[in-house]
Amino acid sequence: MSSEQQQQEQQQQEPNTTTTHNNEFNAIIGRLKTAAKSDQANFNAISAEELQERLRKSRQIGFNVQASLEIEQARKRQLVETFLKREMKLPNTEEEEEKEEEKEKAGEKVVLSPLEASLAAANDTNDNDAGGDEDNEISRLKKQLAASQLDARKSLQIAKKTRAMCDRMVEMLKESGVEQLEPPRSI
Repeated sequence: MSSEQQQQEQQQQEPNTTTTHNNEFNAIIGRLKTAAKSDQANFNAISAEELQERLRKSRQIGFNVQASLEIEQARKRQLVETFLKREMKLPNTEEEEEKEEEKEKAGEKVVLSPLEASLAAANDTNDNDAGGDEDNEISRLKKQLAASQLDARKSLQIAKKTRAMCDRMVEMLKESGVEQLEPPRSI
């Protein structure tokens, strides 16, 4: 075979490869859309009892996240006390907060998470449907579930930031030769 024939064969095979990849990609997108529709249909058909159970579990998770946040905040207070007693400079968290404030002042919109946006949209709609008391109960439970999940996620985000800051503070203390933290003050 000449080199020209080989090049022609390669050119003929390349579109087939691209077409195959596009078909696989489209098939995956189709499966994801079908799964999303199925999930939405299942959520729309959920019973009040199941929603109450999910809400109970969500509130328990929220309670656990809140407890973790309180532990991290107590750890942060203990670390701050240690820094202050040793007259050490605290890590720069103010700079990060100032950057966020500057972004807001500059006119940058604060982007809502999808969960926050859906919760805001649900709260804006009127629930005066003629669907009956059970539909109103289900609608109310769905809103409570969304709010519970949103609160837990926000608390989790704050706890993660607090933990990261505490870890930075511990590293700074170790670099300074401080291995033992000051005992927390009782309130």
